Amino acid sequence: MPLLDSLEDVVTFQQRASERQLSRLETLQTGSLIVVLLTLIAEAMGIFRPMVAKIQRYTSELLRIANRDPLTGALNRKGFADHAAKELSRANRYRRPTSFLMLDADRFKQINDLHGHGAGDAALSAIANALGECLRPADFLGRLGGEEFGILLPETSLQGAIAAAERIRKRVETLQVSSKSGPFQCTVSIGATEVEPGAVDLKSAMERADAALYRAKAEGRNRVIAAAAPSFEEADSPVVAHAS
Repeated sequence: MPLLDSLEDVVTFQQRASERQLSRLETLQTGSLIVVLLTLIAEAMGIFRPMVAKIQRYTSELLRIANRDPLTGALNRKGFADHAAKELSRANRYRRPTSFLMLDADRFKQINDLHGHGAGDAALSAIANALGECLRPADFLGRLGGEEFGILLPETSLQGAIAAAERIRKRVETLQVSSKSGPFQCTVSIGATEVEPGAVDLKSAMERADAALYRAKAEGRNRVIAAAAPSFEEADSPVVAHAS
């Protein structure tokens, strides 16, 4: 019947219009949800980015504290060993020479007894600063314990290490350290050695340098004595500076 057909057409038209409107609403709703999510992400980034940066700074500071001696600012024993292992790996890979210096403040107990422990701390800080002035950017310094320091010298033969040690010895000799009882001078004794090829740590080099350092102390202090690694041809080569 014509009337029923007309009603059916109207219903169909309305149904299609409703479906189109519903589709537009769904699209609008999806778009609105995306905008809200993007806004939330942007706000979260604004909130958390400074927090993440702060966490990174704190982490870096904690790593620095964990690897540094608080008095002198030099690497502590662990930090020094970690840096040495990385440098020796590089030196072995490219077959480059590396040398090691061990230094000890002369008559340190006497400094503490005469001028006080605060003066002893001041002397160690002054020595560390003087060492830093003498080192290249590639070299690194560690406080190995008490008044003892270690220096790793990449790309350096034994003869180069002896020359570097002499510069250090002469620089420390000029120091004037202040104390309540008046200024005083300090000196260092130094043992030098070249790290043997293929070494993965400084154990053997430290033993040789320590023995050379002991000789420097026994022979009057304020001097450099070098000990060659077993695989090198250089004989033990003492280098004597002015006695303190």
